[in-house]
Amino acid sequence: MKRLFAVLILISVTGIYLNGQTGGQSITVNPGGTLSIDLSFTDLIINVWQKNEVLLRTSDYQGLNTEYKNNRVIIKQSASGFTGLLTINIPAAFNINIGLGAGNIKLNGDLRGNLEIYNSGGDIYFKNITGKTIIQTGGGDIQGFNIDGSANLKSSGGDISAGSVKGLCSVVTGGGDIKLASSANVEVIKTSGGNVFMKNAAGYGEISSGGGNVSIDNVSGNIRISSLGGDIRINGSKGKIAVMTGGGTIRLKNIRGSINAKTESGDIVADFLSGISESRLTTDNGSIRIGAAGNLRAKIAARTDDREWWNDESSALKNIRSDFKLTSLKRNKSTRQVEAAYELNGGGPLIQVQTDHGEIVIRKN
Repeated sequence: MKRLFAVLILISVTGIYLNGQTGGQSITVNPGGTLSIDLSFTDLIINVWQKNEVLLRTSDYQGLNTEYKNNRVIIKQSASGFTGLLTINIPAAFNINIGLGAGNIKLNGDLRGNLEIYNSGGDIYFKNITGKTIIQTGGGDIQGFNIDGSANLKSSGGDISAGSVKGLCSVVTGGGDIKLASSANVEVIKTSGGNVFMKNAAGYGEISSGGGNVSIDNVSGNIRISSLGGDIRINGSKGKIAVMTGGGTIRLKNIRGSINAKTESGDIVADFLSGISESRLTTDNGSIRIGAAGNLRAKIAARTDDREWWNDESSALKNIRSDFKLTSLKRNKSTRQVEAAYELNGGGPLIQVQTDHGEIVIRKN
C-alpha cells in the first residue's frame, strides 16, 4: 500500500500517466510547449495530432528518463542507455528541439512551431513547418516540404530537398544535391560538389556549387550564382544577377534587369527581353550567342580577338555576325581586338559582349 501511494504521488507531480489504450506514457500539455530530446542513438518517429497530449511509445521505457515541467517535455536516456525505437505523438502547435548522436528522424504531419534538430549521422524527414527551422546532420539526407519561416538546413555530405521557404534561407551540403521549389529570401545555398535545382530564387544572397551544375527557373533580386566547373542555366531573371562558372556553359533565357555573366572556357547563350539594364557577357575561350526580342531597346558593344590583319569591314567581322545594322567598327592594335557596335530600336542600356577566342552571334528573336 505504501508503494502504491508513492507511485500515485510521483504521477501527480510529474503529470506523466500510463495510457491504458496504447500502453505508452501520456502527458497532458498546453499548446505552444516544447518537446526536448537528448539521446545517443535511436530511430525517432514524431507524429503530429490534434490533441493537447504528448504520447510516448517505445520498447525500452527503462532506458528513458522523462520529465515534464513548465509545459516542456524533456526526454533523456537513463544511466543504462536507450536502445529502442521511439515514437512520439505531439500537438500541432508545439516546438521541437532534438539532439541525437545517430539515427533517422521522421516528422509526420504539419507543425506550427519551431523545429531544431542536431543529428550527428542520419536522415531527416519533415512535412510543412510554420516557424523557424534549424536542421543539421553529420552525414545524412534532409528531405521536407514547405517552411513558412526562416530555414537553416545543413548536411556534411547528403542531399537536401525541400519545397518553398518564405523566410531567410540557408542550405548547405558538403557534397550532395540541393533541390528547392522556391526561396523568397536567399542567404546561402551551397553544395561543395553536387548540383543545385530551383524553381524560384529571390533575395540578396549566393547560390553556388563546387563542381556541379546550377539550374534555376526564375531569379530575382541581387543574387550571385556560381560553379567552379559546371553549367549554369537560368530560365528567367529580373534584378541584378551575377553568374560565373570556371569551365561550363551559361544558358540564360527571358532576361530582364541586369546580368553579369562570365565563364572561363565555355559558351554563353543569352536571350534578352525588353526592360533590361546594363549587362555584360564574357568568356575567355568560347562563343557568345545573343537573342534579342523584337521590341528590345539596347546598345550592344561586341568585342572579340583579331586573329589576322584586315583591310575591309567584311574581313574584320569574320568572328562577329549580327542581324542588326552596324553603327561603328573599331580595331585596337595594342590589344589586337575588334569592337563592333549596334543599336537596337534606337538604342538603350548597354550590353557589353566579349570573347578572347571565339565568335559572337547576335540574332533577332
